Amino acid sequence: GREPGRGHNVIDVVHDLHQLITEIVDGKLHTPLDGVQLVLVANSIGCAIARLYAQSYPGTVTALLLLDSMMANSNFDWWPDPDAADFDPAELPTDVTIEALQEQRTKFAKIFAPSSMNKEGLDRRDLPGLLPHSDRPLLQAPGGRTPLLTVIEHDPERFASESLQVGSKRFVEPWNRLN
Repeated sequence: GREPGRGHNVIDVVHDLHQLITEIVDGKLHTPLDGVQLVLVANSIGCAIARLYAQSYPGTVTALLLLDSMMANSNFDWWPDPDAADFDPAELPTDVTIEALQEQRTKFAKIFAPSSMNKEGLDRRDLPGLLPHSDRPLLQAPGGRTPLLTVIEHDPERFASESLQVGSKRFVEPWNRLN
């Protein structure tokens, strides 16, 4: 078995998605998978799963539309780490205390870090290793082309406003730049 609260991982989801798509295409459309134009539309963690799907099944995905993608390869290391040996408190903005920084890092990690537990039981701990780069590997669409890719980011104003429920707007700006 698996650890409690870790019912399946993202690779399991990718394989399940492939089985579902294959069943629909074969069973309902009565055509092979390579006979359809497959467009994956994904949100948040689904964006990482869609990328992994296109990577795992090259030549099957014609296009990807990624909405408000989460960063699969980050543990929020763009924020200063007050526990790091080279941390310099003087680099913090004047309105940010070390305690506020630690609290913010803890709150965001609890929700978004790959190691955090979630109610779905999805184990995301392997994401940074599976998708270590946001721009590679190069995905392959049918016919050896690259798939059409559109990424729509979080609305910066709304995301910052909603993030204030978790902490300071100052800590949301790096997230918006990375998106």
